[in-house]
Amino acid sequence: MVLLVASGIYLWWARGKGLGTTTIKARRGRPWWRDLHAVTGIYTGVFIVFLALTGLPWSAVWGSKFYDYANSLGLGMPEGFWSGLPMSTVPLSEATDRAPWIIEKQPVPLSGTASGIPLTLDQVVATVEGLGIVLGYAVSMPKGAEGVFTASVYPNDITYERVIHLHQYSGAVLYDAGLSDLGTLGRWAEWGISVHMGQEWGLANQIVLLLACFAMVALCLSGATMWWKRRPSGILGVPQVPTDWRIPRTLLLMAAAAGVFFLLVGLSILVLATVESVVYVTARQKKLA
Repeated sequence: MVLLVASGIYLWWARGKGLGTTTIKARRGRPWWRDLHAVTGIYTGVFIVFLALTGLPWSAVWGSKFYDYANSLGLGMPEGFWSGLPMSTVPLSEATDRAPWIIEKQPVPLSGTASGIPLTLDQVVATVEGLGIVLGYAVSMPKGAEGVFTASVYPNDITYERVIHLHQYSGAVLYDAGLSDLGTLGRWAEWGISVHMGQEWGLANQIVLLLACFAMVALCLSGATMWWKRRPSGILGVPQVPTDWRIPRTLLLMAAAAGVFFLLVGLSILVLATVESVVYVTARQKKLA
């Protein structure tokens, strides 16, 4: 989506041919679909790119690398995260229903040697509320004799998000952090995810994102319709190799940059280039034969 928005704006903007860019100028036929495609893209491109970028933290390849690099650079998890504490093998995401994304893969600490009588739930509630956690939080019970109590809250206003771990027996605070304790990339990622899910500004947030989704559907439909209307009868209508390489050269640079930054985009481009090369060579050999 990022590459499509960037290349689409480059191909269309300021062409100086009286075509629709900010308003639909055509009245019917393929020109109307062309103007609809361009105008929709211009007005919603920034929202589409925002949705794509803020959705990337959930992705398997790019999101995983972002997670690792942000934390290794000290820009994700809080400084001294879990410092000096014995660790379990349970990730935070399994100990709580909702945890800050940037630390959800990190292991939950342990209370250490099992000794004494575990805290009651009333004692845990009194402790975490005394620390100022906002209402709406959940308390997870210790997993095993060395586990910890975990209180967490992930409200619509993420400035109040919080995770607190308490020693199962002494009630000592083993970890207590909110949004302001995260590194710069961690805070940005948390805010972006919150907006992406439509919770930061409530209904208005959700309506804007819904309109952006409708715009993406309109772009797909108008693009397919333009292709269908322009293609010669009976063939795909793939564009011919251009004689002027100034525009394609810039597009290739865009594609290369996107392929480096988004690895699966680069892999997709290489696969398509390979398929097209095979098709071209095969067709040429048949023609020579």
